[in-house]
Amino acid sequence: MAMTIAFVSNCFNHHERFLCDELYNHKDIVFYFIQTIPFREERKKLGWSINLKEFPYCICSYEDYAKCANIIENCDALIIGSAPFDIYKQRLQENKLSFFYCESFFKQGFWHIFNPKTFIKILYTYIIPSKNQNVKMLCASAFTAYDCARIFSFENRCYRWGHFIEVDTKKSAESLMNQKLYNRTNRGHIKILWAGRLLPLKHPEMSVKVAVELRERGIDFDLNIIGSGPMEHQIHSMIKSYNLEDNVRMLGTMTPEEVRVNMEDSDIFLFTSNHKEGWGAVLGEAMSSGCAVIASSAIGATPFLVHDNINGLIYKRTDYEDFRRCVFKLVENLDLCIKLGAEAIKTMQNEWTPKIAANRFIDIAASFLNHQTEPEYKSGPMSKAPSISRNWFH
Repeated sequence: MAMTIAFVSNCFNHHERFLCDELYNHKDIVFYFIQTIPFREERKKLGWSINLKEFPYCICSYEDYAKCANIIENCDALIIGSAPFDIYKQRLQENKLSFFYCESFFKQGFWHIFNPKTFIKILYTYIIPSKNQNVKMLCASAFTAYDCARIFSFENRCYRWGHFIEVDTKKSAESLMNQKLYNRTNRGHIKILWAGRLLPLKHPEMSVKVAVELRERGIDFDLNIIGSGPMEHQIHSMIKSYNLEDNVRMLGTMTPEEVRVNMEDSDIFLFTSNHKEGWGAVLGEAMSSGCAVIASSAIGATPFLVHDNINGLIYKRTDYEDFRRCVFKLVENLDLCIKLGAEAIKTMQNEWTPKIAANRFIDIAASFLNHQTEPEYKSGPMSKAPSISRNWFH
């Protein structure tokens, strides 16, 4: 008999689509994605609008609440994203198999637990339900398990998870890196990429600051910055004031497909966010595109995806000098760029595809439902998530 899996969250988006496709297409699974709120107009303008009619597994609780509530209550396994507590509360009280899907609770700082409203929300949403053994945690940040430990919840029930991007497993690491090498030889210089919303938490200014030093060192490079946001004027001003127009270009907002094309043509990807970045799907996109990534240790995806000096470089939190060291290490050793990029592709293809995540989730859910010993994975999705503090990297 087919297992029924439901995923309830506020909005269906690119971060969930490829995992959901794999769950839906699995021959032994009946799958539903339940959206609880309509898409906001500002998100549509940023290219996040998806036509739900194109996805037969999507239904909306604000259109047919009774049907959605019935699915949530009676499915075999429920994945809970950002959804109203009342819609799944009864299921948790009945100790039915359920998996929270969460980034770090305390991105703004653990002291928020002392705010009465925050404490009450954490208490009723996570602490009390976690006392039921059939309620688990999918950690969409390497720091979620540590947050759980700090509130004495989900002991030995935290799993590595994330936001699963589309990974092309048909292209070999060798072919992708050969194409990069060919492109770089043709243009005659190294190509660096930064992509994301131009927000203070993402620190795009660090990419411009290091560009000044690269030019002063006489290194031939291009830095492309993709994205828009509140810091757009500031970044423009920095480029102009440092006379970097010949080296640094702002390309504006692009579609996800256009971003991936730029990644595949870039040698180095800079990911400079601070601890307020929850997961950071762009990291996986850059790695699967063969970029040699330089990533902050404070980003939620970094400890799960990046192994320092093996498939990328990690610098300490927002330490500019450590970031600068990593940049110069790569621009002065292009063979290392190729090595890290190839290993990054293998990491994404061999462990972090939506298909692997879906299959592992199904196997573990089935083991609980059938009262069997759960499969144990050493790394990647559905392996046990260790408790990692934000000061993990030294």
